[in-house]
Amino acid sequence: MSFFMPIDAVLDKCNQRTHLKKILKPGVSVCLCANVMQSIAVVIGSNEPEKAWNAFRFANLAVSKSNTVKVFLMNSGVECLVDVGRHNVKTLSQQFEDKAGKVLACGTCVKSRNLGQICEISNMETFYSLVTDSDRVVYF
Repeated sequence: MSFFMPIDAVLDKCNQRTHLKKILKPGVSVCLCANVMQSIAVVIGSNEPEKAWNAFRFANLAVSKSNTVKVFLMNSGVECLVDVGRHNVKTLSQQFEDKAGKVLACGTCVKSRNLGQICEISNMETFYSLVTDSDRVVYF
């Protein structure tokens, strides 16, 4: 897997001691190292069990590949942390957190539904930072 970005950014993200790199043009290089760690934001905006289930399956996979992953629950997604039939969202979310993943929820969305403390409560400022600081954002 190759990622195109300025070489300084590559060196900051790649955990290799030596880099296999190819200069494409001045200021743009390719890091050919296989394990460039990424920060990934997963946004769950739905309480549909299958969507949330797939989101946490993806988040668990990404964490297992040494990425930094945060899940942000918003809209009706703040209601998704339950096990329903074969969609064991609560169990997968706990596994995700056990692997150093972080789950955050929109405080306004939680409060409007009187849900209490479902996970770490957050706000739009944190959500903004999460989106702008992440290498990738995935929405479910």
